[in-house]
Amino acid sequence: MTDTEVLIDAESLRNELEALRERRDEAMEAMIEDLKGVAGSVTEIDWELDDQLAECQFDLVGQGVSQAIDLVAAAGNGQLVELAELASVDFPGDTRLPIAYSTGTPVRPRLSDSALPTPAIAKVSESDDDDREHALRGHVEDCADRIRYLLDYFSDELWCYLVDSAADGDLKVVQEALSECDAVAQELHAAYELWIMWLNELYKEGSSNIGYAGEFVDASRAWLKEQSGE
Repeated sequence: MTDTEVLIDAESLRNELEALRERRDEAMEAMIEDLKGVAGSVTEIDWELDDQLAECQFDLVGQGVSQAIDLVAAAGNGQLVELAELASVDFPGDTRLPIAYSTGTPVRPRLSDSALPTPAIAKVSESDDDDREHALRGHVEDCADRIRYLLDYFSDELWCYLVDSAADGDLKVVQEALSECDAVAQELHAAYELWIMWLNELYKEGSSNIGYAGEFVDASRAWLKEQSGE
């Protein structure tokens, strides 16, 4: 092979490598846009739940929390791992794409400890109605606040960290951090179940305690009673 032929082959190889790099970059850009949409969807749910929790709209809260849990639990559906694997492929003269959420090395956020008012640790007075109602309201709000925090933590911190780490090609970090998504999903479910339980206890003290939601339950029960001829 002549020197000219060697140069031609080298140029051809560089062109092929450049074409592969462009295809990789395009695939990564598309994946990152899709992944960013997950955080956006959870944020939208969070905004809607904020008022629904405050208004004790238990049916809508249940739907929203269920949707959020599905999104969080599906975090490890493979796209993050695929992105990390693509990003880990190095080409001559390669540079990282400036398309992640933040610049620099991602810093893993930490899920703060929860203090959910479980029946085992939460004390509710049985003798003083005012004290009991006040305690129940506090438990309901504590659970609602935890739901809000978990959704904020996932969309604003954990998910950004995961996408950034995947875009950096750090597959090991991504796989380790995905376990925290499972923890968030599990705690969301636990917080919602406790919220419903304490809300029901508050309703028993008087339907007006949970606003329009209590009026709706009373009306539904009255209608069912009427239909049954009782």
